[in-house]
Amino acid sequence: MNVGIIGMGKMGMLHAATLGCLDGVKVVAAADKSRFILSAFKRFRKDMRYYTSYEKMLEKESLDFVVISTPSFLHAQAAISAAEKGCHVFLEKPMTATYEQAEQVDKALDKNNVKCMIGFYLRYVPQFAKAKAILESGDLGVIKAVKAEIYIADVFGEAPGWRYQKAISGGGVVIDFAVHCLDMLYWYFGPAKSISAQLRSPYSKEVEDEAEADIEFASGVSAHMSASWSKKEYRKTYLKLYIEGEHKSMTVGEHSLIVESPEGREEFFLPDLFHGSFVDIGGGNMYSDEILEFVSAIREDREPAISAKDGLEVMRMVNMIYASAESGQTVFRSQGARI
Repeated sequence: MNVGIIGMGKMGMLHAATLGCLDGVKVVAAADKSRFILSAFKRFRKDMRYYTSYEKMLEKESLDFVVISTPSFLHAQAAISAAEKGCHVFLEKPMTATYEQAEQVDKALDKNNVKCMIGFYLRYVPQFAKAKAILESGDLGVIKAVKAEIYIADVFGEAPGWRYQKAISGGGVVIDFAVHCLDMLYWYFGPAKSISAQLRSPYSKEVEDEAEADIEFASGVSAHMSASWSKKEYRKTYLKLYIEGEHKSMTVGEHSLIVESPEGREEFFLPDLFHGSFVDIGGGNMYSDEILEFVSAIREDREPAISAKDGLEVMRMVNMIYASAESGQTVFRSQGARI
C-alpha cells in the first residue's frame, strides 16, 4: 500500500516512521506547507516525493491512504479531498474544528466508500483497554456514578497561535484536549443523551481554559467530567476515571487500574497488561497499535475500530457542551444543537 502524509509535524513524523516498519506498506509522499521541514526530510529520504500542497500530492500520486496530522482546522477539507480521490483516511483528533465540518467529512467518506479512523490513541493504553473489558463483563454490576478528570499544565496567560482563536480552532480545552476524555466516556458508555456544562476562561480571551460537564448517556449512566489545561501540578496529561458499580468500583488511568470490592482490591500496572508491540518509536504501544489496526481494517475490508462515526459522536458531545455553556441550559442530543 502506498501512503501519503499530510502534515509533517511531530505526529506526522511518528506515523510515517511507524508505517515504515510494516511489511507491504510504503510512505511514498509527504505534504507540508513548510519548505524548511520538507528540505530536512529530503536529505535522508530521497526515495520520497515532497509537496507544499496536499492537493497537488493527491493529484500526482497513486495513494491507497493518507495520514492527516495537520492542525485541526485543516482536517475537514484535507479529509474530503482525500475521500474524493478514493483514498482511505487516518485522521488525527479532533476529527474537525466543528460538528458541522465533521458531518461534511462523514458524508464525503460514505459517498466515496472510503474508510476512516480517528486517532484516539488512548483506547490502546492497556489499562483503559482492560477497564473496557471489565465493564463489558458486567463484574461491576449496575453503574451508579462516574467521575472523569483530564488535566495538564499548559496555559497560564494569554497565548499566541491558532489554538486560542475560537473562529479557527472551534474552542479551547474541550475540543483540543478533553476530546480524549469524551472519547473514553463514549467508548465505555455509548452516545450522550444530554449534557449540562459550564466553561471558564481565567487566562484565555477567546477560548475556554476549564470545563465542567454533567453527561447523561443513552445507556442510563451519568458522568461528571472536569477538564483543564491550566493545572500547575500536572506536568503531563492526567486522565483518570472513577467508576462506581453496584458490586465493585474501578479507578483507571494511564498508569494503573484498581478494582475494589468488599472482598478485596486488585491492582493492574503496565507490566501486568502490556502485550508487546511490533515497534515502539514514540512513547508506547498505542501509536503502533492504532496504525496496525487501520492498515488491517483496509486489508480486511472492514470498519476500523475507531471509525468516523465514532469521531462524529465525540464531536456531537463537544458541540453539546459548547451549546449548553452558551445557553445556560441542558442540551439534548435530539435537539441537534449547533455551535
